[in-house]
Amino acid sequence: ACLQVWADNVPNISLWLQTKECYKCDLLKKENISNNRVTNIRLNTIYSLWLDLTNDSSHNNCRTLQTFEEHGVYQWNISKNFNCSQIKQISAPQDLFMPFVYALLLIIPSFAVWFFISYLQRTYVVPSVFRFASKTDLDIENTASSRDVPIIDGSDVELKNADFGTGSNEPVIIHPQIPTPV
Repeated sequence: ACLQVWADNVPNISLWLQTKECYKCDLLKKENISNNRVTNIRLNTIYSLWLDLTNDSSHNNCRTLQTFEEHGVYQWNISKNFNCSQIKQISAPQDLFMPFVYALLLIIPSFAVWFFISYLQRTYVVPSVFRFASKTDLDIENTASSRDVPIIDGSDVELKNADFGTGSNEPVIIHPQIPTPV
């Protein structure tokens, strides 16, 4: 988190801090605050922090407990008589996991559509729309199953005068792939 401390006519002040979880620990000096300027301070966001502003005489002028969120930008105004305003949030912290949520929102419906199309292919509800094989493959399957062609192991099979949608009546030779023992 980034804390912007705006000091208006407040000379010689320092920012001290400590985590809330550290019991009876001394405050650690973090930064000297510039007079009439904005001082940007990078803070750890793991624990809540005690913030103390002190002047040269080591009097506690402002003390507050604040919980900062990661990647947030905060502003703290300090006026001339050490009146400390509440710490304001200038920009909201960014959620680290939102890109993963958006990715899941895209991936899960994509898989659902893919499984639905696969289901339609298996059930042959609408085979002409969702069939991804070529028309030639369908014709070969239909032609080979509709004709009584004797198949002999290891020999070539010839289909004569079969129309495969190409407009030709050329004979087609199918070479069966039979594994041979080694």
